[in-house]
Amino acid sequence: MVGLYWKPIVAVRWTLTLTILVFARDHYELQIMILLAFSVTFQALLIGTKPIKNPGDFGMSVFNEVAISLYLYIVMLLTEFMGETGLRDKFGWALLVLVAGVVGINMFRVLSNLPSVLKNMYSYIKKKFCK
Repeated sequence: MVGLYWKPIVAVRWTLTLTILVFARDHYELQIMILLAFSVTFQALLIGTKPIKNPGDFGMSVFNEVAISLYLYIVMLLTEFMGETGLRDKFGWALLVLVAGVVGINMFRVLSNLPSVLKNMYSYIKKKFCK
């Protein structure tokens, strides 16, 4: 049932995320915790219902959701809310490595699909315009 409404669910999630980012900007601790709760809930929904049929796309969606949760958790560790620790530099580096790794893995995924995308575009253009 969730699979039928997956795109509207994603749209509602992004709308709520943007609303939280705008209206809770002065309360960063609350903002991060709410976004983390959203991310974990969305992970559970994604894994529990498997609305994405393609295994590669499903795996990347789960990977990205886990990365979002890790990102938010590390950001929470960087705030004053967690108190003063001597580990902030290490958490900052962990955040940098996480973001670079996730961007790299997603770029690799996109670039590995590029030949098939170009082939499909070529056949579509050929069929559409070269009759």
